[in-house]
Amino acid sequence: MSKNFILLLLFLACSFFIIIYIENKKVFNTFINKHRNIFIGIVLIVFIFGFSKEVGLFKDEISKEKIGFDDYTLINKELEFYNKKIKENYSDNYLNPYIPEGFHYVEGEPLSGYVIEDAEGNQYVWVPCSNKELNDVPKLRKKDFFDQEPINAACCHDEDYEDFINSALKYGGYYISRYELGKNGDKVVSKKDMPVIRDISRRNAEEIVNNLYRENKDIKCQLLTGYAYDTMRSWIEMSNVVKANSIDCEAQKEILSGRVEYNHIYDIYDSVLEITDENFFEYVVARGYTYTIEKYDVSKNLSRISLKDIDDNQDIPQNTIAIRAMIYKLGE
Repeated sequence: MSKNFILLLLFLACSFFIIIYIENKKVFNTFINKHRNIFIGIVLIVFIFGFSKEVGLFKDEISKEKIGFDDYTLINKELEFYNKKIKENYSDNYLNPYIPEGFHYVEGEPLSGYVIEDAEGNQYVWVPCSNKELNDVPKLRKKDFFDQEPINAACCHDEDYEDFINSALKYGGYYISRYELGKNGDKVVSKKDMPVIRDISRRNAEEIVNNLYRENKDIKCQLLTGYAYDTMRSWIEMSNVVKANSIDCEAQKEILSGRVEYNHIYDIYDSVLEITDENFFEYVVARGYTYTIEKYDVSKNLSRISLKDIDDNQDIPQNTIAIRAMIYKLGE
């Protein structure tokens, strides 16, 4: 039974009672007294139906199965974990980036873009963070950046966040790939002027990223969490006036990495979206600048948009989905 149909029935019933009351109050009172039990039963049925459908009368009949109360539990669990960790004491390690085994320093400073690379030349940039608000270092947190049709940060939960939050706060930051991941032959790389991996499902993205440094037990590599993405953007926008770069993704056979740079990080501020580790109920999430049906419109800054499910990109125009990796130090 649709929301509109139920609302129509309620409207007609209310109209009927109002007309009777206006025309003849005595008849109205007699009718109510005579059919009181039936009237109470109807009210109870409407109430129970609305409750069982999660107030479906006003929420497009989003059922328990569709919303998933388990998702609310996961969101609350994540929030409790974050709120506990953010209140603990940490040193100012964000000024002293660790260099994982197998990597070496390339260029830059901790507060403006500290770059490292592995033995094969894949580059990553240090994103400093803290558990408090500072002038030049962002607080590790999720934040809404949208201008339209928001998927609120409070409604998204990350698949894998505990190790990351512990590490980012303890060590004062984390690394993200300097570029959107591309392909150089059969190898997945974070290098400039490489064809960006596009039109990919989240499941495949996870497999690619999780396997990049699996042999290195000192670090963990995964897709960016909501905390990592939002904190990175907050950090960039502390010292830069950013401008979006519109790319006609569907018209280009290949999109190369290394398009626009802020704090030594490329490819963030344009209409190529990046899959993250976040879920929005039964949907997975991509981040970046969005588009309209008629044309790309990067003046509208949409921080989160949902993909239909973990293996399906059909809600997004083809060739607009890319991926980025982050690495962080595991606890000792």
